[in-house]
Amino acid sequence: MTNEVAEGSHGFRWNFAKNRMMEYSQAKYSYDNSLLGVSTEMKHNRANITEHYLGG
Repeated sequence: MTNEVAEGSHGFRWNFAKNRMMEYSQAKYSYDNSLLGVSTEMKHNRANITEHYLGG
C-alpha cells in the first residue's frame, strides 16, 4: 500500500509523478531535466506532460 490518495489509474500516475519529481530534485537534477525524466518514465515523450500530472 502506498498510503497515497488516488482515484483510478490517473491518481496513481499523479502520485508517481509527484514522488519522482521530489526524488529527482533531491538528486540535484534541474527542473527541466526532472520533468523530462519523469515524462520518459511515464512513457511520454514530452516533458510538459509531467506538468499536467503536477497540476501546472
